[in-house]
Amino acid sequence: MEPLRLLFLGNSITWHPPAPEVSWEGDWGMAASGREADYVHRLAALLATRTGQLPVTRVENIAAFERGYATWQDPPRQQEWHRFAPDWIVLAIGENVPSLAPVVERRRFCRHLRRLLVPLLAAAPGQLLVRSCFWPEPLRDRLLRRVCTQLQGRFVDLAPLSQCPAYRADAERSYAHAGVGAHPGDAGMRAIAERLLAALPASEVALTQRYRA
Repeated sequence: MEPLRLLFLGNSITWHPPAPEVSWEGDWGMAASGREADYVHRLAALLATRTGQLPVTRVENIAAFERGYATWQDPPRQQEWHRFAPDWIVLAIGENVPSLAPVVERRRFCRHLRRLLVPLLAAAPGQLLVRSCFWPEPLRDRLLRRVCTQLQGRFVDLAPLSQCPAYRADAERSYAHAGVGAHPGDAGMRAIAERLLAALPASEVALTQRYRA
């Protein structure tokens, strides 16, 4: 039986390379204390415990899509995602999306988000998980939920996490840059991973494994 294949499409919370300008030296999800502490690796470890196999993961930072969804194109990278043939797609964006106050902009965002996801879902047996913003953004979260529902995905609400300051990285250690410290720390990353896992019933994970066997 083959291991699960997970494609993570996110922003700095999912993965951020070293950025000296903000005193970030990691090469994983900002601002976890180490690679194994970010939510991607925590979720992989939790799934390994459940299935007996460590998932194969591909992690992509698509903050550029968030900031410029109407014009964003990266055909070579998107073709690589297709070839990866994920069983599950984890979409973790929203924090960097510009204001969506105008109705026309909301429609444009939803249209381009579907354009990003539909080919991936059509090319593989992939199932979709979409999480809400770590820093609550009601309008953006509502649109993310709408697209997720249209594509028959699972929406994971992180709003309760924002109510707890202990989930921020600056509650665990000091950071030279306030923006980095506002990211989820180890406790926050663990909570995100646990919420994503809860949206993946063991029975469905087993079915996905049998599909690939």
